[in-house]
Order: sequence, then structure tokens, then C-alpha cells
Amino acid sequence: MDSDSVPTIYHYNKKTQIFLKPIETQVIGDMAYANINESGAYTVVDKNKQDEVNKLATDYVINDVEDDKITSPLNTKNKGRSIVFAIDSSSSMEWNDKEKFTFKFNKKTSCSAR
Repeated sequence: MDSDSVPTIYHYNKKTQIFLKPIETQVIGDMAYANINESGAYTVVDKNKQDEVNKLATDYVINDVEDDKITSPLNTKNKGRSIVFAIDSSSSMEWNDKEKFTFKFNKKTSCSAR
């Protein structure tokens, strides 16, 4: 992280693939600490960068199809991103994309999304 980073622990929702609200985090040396009261996946992210991402994120409405462990009431708006990676197995791109631009694009975007 950069010298001006604010390391912050976020609860990560695996089903919706978004970070839930940040958890109050204390940093001592190169370790981040927080009181965590719920099991699940957590990660440390630079809060400054995550705030920038959240500015660009679109609103979506939680519905009953999504994770039932989300603590927000149903039909509330949340910030997040939807990313779809579709794979076409029809082989139509063999003659339609001889330069393999879609393959290069998919490879580049899937590597940068990590």
C-alpha cells in the first residue's frame, strides 16, 4: 500500500462479490486489527481507493434471490458492480474474428479484474 493509504478491513460478500461497509480498523505496524463479530470472508483494502471505486459503482436493489445473510432489509439500494463474463461456444468467432481480438480483450480484462 502507498504511504497515504488507509488500510481498512471489509467484510466481503462472496455471493454478491462486493465489500460490505468497512469495519473500524486499527493499524499497528504492518498489522490491521478489528473486532469481528460475524464469520465470513474479510479482506484489507485501502479505504481511499475503495471510496473512489464506490463513487463509480451503480446502485442495485437487494432481492430475495441474493444472499440471505445480507443485513440490509430487502429492497434497499446498495452500491456495487455487476460483472458478467459470457463464453460463446458456437464457434462463430472463428470466422468472424480472425485476429482474435475478443480473446485478447477477455484475457486482458480477466487479468486486470483480479
